[in-house]
Amino acid sequence: MSTQTTIELGYAPGQRRRSFVVTEDSQPNAGVQPPTPASIAARSSYFPDFQKKQVNFQTNLPRSESLSFFPAGAQTPGASTPGNETPRGWMSPTGTATPGWATPRSTSARPLIFSEDAYPDIGSIRTWKGTLVLVVTCGAQLMDNIFMTAVNLSLPKVQKDFDVPSAQLQWLLSAYTLTFGGFLLFSGVLADRYGRRNIFVIGMLWLSIWTLANGFSQSFIQTSIFRALQGIGAAMTVPSSIGIITSHFVSSERVVALTMFGASGAVGFSAGLLFGGFITEALGWRYIFRIAVAVTAPLAITGWFILPKDRKEGSSKPSLDIPGAALSTSALILLSFVLSSGGEYGWNKGYIIAILIISVAMLAVFVYIEKKVKNPIMPLSLWKIKSFAPLWITGFGE
Repeated sequence: MSTQTTIELGYAPGQRRRSFVVTEDSQPNAGVQPPTPASIAARSSYFPDFQKKQVNFQTNLPRSESLSFFPAGAQTPGASTPGNETPRGWMSPTGTATPGWATPRSTSARPLIFSEDAYPDIGSIRTWKGTLVLVVTCGAQLMDNIFMTAVNLSLPKVQKDFDVPSAQLQWLLSAYTLTFGGFLLFSGVLADRYGRRNIFVIGMLWLSIWTLANGFSQSFIQTSIFRALQGIGAAMTVPSSIGIITSHFVSSERVVALTMFGASGAVGFSAGLLFGGFITEALGWRYIFRIAVAVTAPLAITGWFILPKDRKEGSSKPSLDIPGAALSTSALILLSFVLSSGGEYGWNKGYIIAILIISVAMLAVFVYIEKKVKNPIMPLSLWKIKSFAPLWITGFGE
């Protein structure tokens, strides 16, 4: 003889409830038979009858000790365990890998595709490190533009010391701007290949060395050559600084940081005139460079310890676009010469017009090569970004 007990099982909210019938045989050790669905009665769990919802087991159910349990997240044959299915290679926060499944505790699981230092830290201007990153990058931009105009008011003193014609004084200004504008694009490629922080620090050290050499130069030719080498170091810092800012700051803080970076260049351009004029009258034109080293050298040292690490997304490095680098650098140097010397020597001069035509032709060949090479020095798709063209033109124009 058997006893039927109606068991109403409650499912999760929003799901239907079902009733089952458990059959107990008269034999004491017969156990529990497989449940069969019961018909829905008028007073079942589909209706608000709380008395009916109580489950009353009056059978000899097996003890819980005799049942087999599987830990959450473990793979069990023929059954799905709690947790979400995740691809292999994910790791739970506790550090124990569960092949194929994620345990309930691994809700914040993440893929271990790259190492912990694959991506640089994201910073904020409100933190001390973010502030120092902004100070170093904006300080470099400030000094780059101070060197561009600080010598302007000292030209009469330089002419008197070296006894050079007035027509040659223009080279003291053009030497810096030529290499600065010409090596901007190539410096960006070096920053992407060898690391922004590395190129920034090397550029600041290079700038500091030749700035100090300018302070002790003994001839006008030496000063002009040292100014040209000084411009190469300044060019190395600009694309590196922009890359560091865009990778370290996010959202609205990135816009603020880039705005401050651009503003520091404008301030430096104006402050260079005041700084150069005051130092020239007070101490002499050579002290423009000797005092500036006290700023550029600490920026290089601080940048090595403060600036964020570069991304390490693989051991392979893109190949250098040597033809593109040569063409772009030469074309930009010639174009910079035309823009800086055209007003001095006259735009109607034959060699000015010839150099302008040559520079434009070299830029056209450069664009054609960039469409063909595998790793272009400047992907043409960058010009589709709205903020790229104004930023690049501003950096070249400075």
